[in-house]
Amino acid sequence: MMFENEDDVFTNSPKLNFDDNNNNTNGSFKFNEEDSMLALATEECMKTGTFLPLLKEELKCKILAKCHEEGKQLNIKAEQRVAAPKKKLQPDEEKKLEKRREQNRRAAKKFRERKRSDTDRLEQATTELEVLNHELRDEIRRLSTEYHELHVLLTSHSCVVDNTPSVYGELVT
Repeated sequence: MMFENEDDVFTNSPKLNFDDNNNNTNGSFKFNEEDSMLALATEECMKTGTFLPLLKEELKCKILAKCHEEGKQLNIKAEQRVAAPKKKLQPDEEKKLEKRREQNRRAAKKFRERKRSDTDRLEQATTELEVLNHELRDEIRRLSTEYHELHVLLTSHSCVVDNTPSVYGELVT
């Protein structure tokens, strides 16, 4: 996010703590550590065009204030709070780093493709099994119905006449 104009940044800049202990009438003031860190963050915002450094410092100040209210001691040294500038890499180190990044990109792409392929394969297998399950359930219903029909037919002919020929053509006596 870029600043519309410099006034946007300065209206959100840190409030300065005037020194009440000295009762200076000339308007002199002194910075405390949080104010200087917010001032540095404001400068960083101007350089980068984002509010992120300022938001981070504001959150850190709020955390410190809350800890102070609760009577907890939280020491964050100024040098820990300032991001160390990135050192310039040598050309061979830069090539090595870029090669590693490219290798990582290829590996990530391959992993995503394999994962997508596995997901597609599993979805296809699931669909096939669901279809098979449906077909088998239909077959069970059909066979069950046929069984009941045959059972009813068999029980209705259970009273056998004595003169009925057997399967082999003989009379049953």
